[in-house]
Amino acid sequence: MSLCQTTRPATLPAEIWRDIVRFASSADAQTPQTPQPSAFDWPHDSRSDSQPGTLSTKHALSLASYQFWDIATEFLYDTVYIRRAEDARSLAASTHARQALQKWTKHIVITPRFEEGLSHAAFSQIAQEFGQLMASILADCVKLESLVLRADIVSKRMGVNDHWMKICRAVPHGCRHLDIDDDMFGPVMWEPRHLIESKFDLFLSSLRLTAVQDARDYTFANATHLALFSWPIASKWNLPSLKNLYITYFPNLPRTYTFWLSPKPTI
Repeated sequence: MSLCQTTRPATLPAEIWRDIVRFASSADAQTPQTPQPSAFDWPHDSRSDSQPGTLSTKHALSLASYQFWDIATEFLYDTVYIRRAEDARSLAASTHARQALQKWTKHIVITPRFEEGLSHAAFSQIAQEFGQLMASILADCVKLESLVLRADIVSKRMGVNDHWMKICRAVPHGCRHLDIDDDMFGPVMWEPRHLIESKFDLFLSSLRLTAVQDARDYTFANATHLALFSWPIASKWNLPSLKNLYITYFPNLPRTYTFWLSPKPTI
């Protein structure tokens, strides 16, 4: 072989590049999030306090080359943040994004901030569109593991909650962690569609709700963590695996007494 002959540098296997990208996109995400609530031993990161600084790193890696784009897309779409109505429109309108949601998305954080100063009619129209878009997006997230939902101040002030109910109803079967903070003390339906139909969920591991709800008879076979505003919503639930229970408001009412009617040896 001629000494002048050049050789191509060795190409690393795709698995190693994938590990490098995964490390680079998570190395600066070591700042702990505020747990919900702090002493509850919550089994998953609520991911709602701040958008991780790794998003810029992930995006930069995805633009480095076609090879890195293919690898980084998995980490870029692992956790999706919806902070504006425009975010939902962009996702819903993009064929590539919809395909990525189906393939990679495991966590969705929905914390929109709607524009102040809108009339009730104008806001209701925007909220209706937002709910429909999010329901369509969630239908693509067949691998979803956790969903965090935070109602915004405009929705609370307007008393409009149909869009939150559409989103909750669209949560796909198989989701393991639901953290729903709608903060609306009215008849807000939080149940995913499959739960309404079967009244049974085998996958849910943790559930957090803040609004007062009507009690229904559901079975959460593998739920270990439950955080509620008030006990009566769960007074008819079958929770054989429950280990951690957090109740914000425990009033001295007849319906609250149902908490003591059955033994809870695992809590």
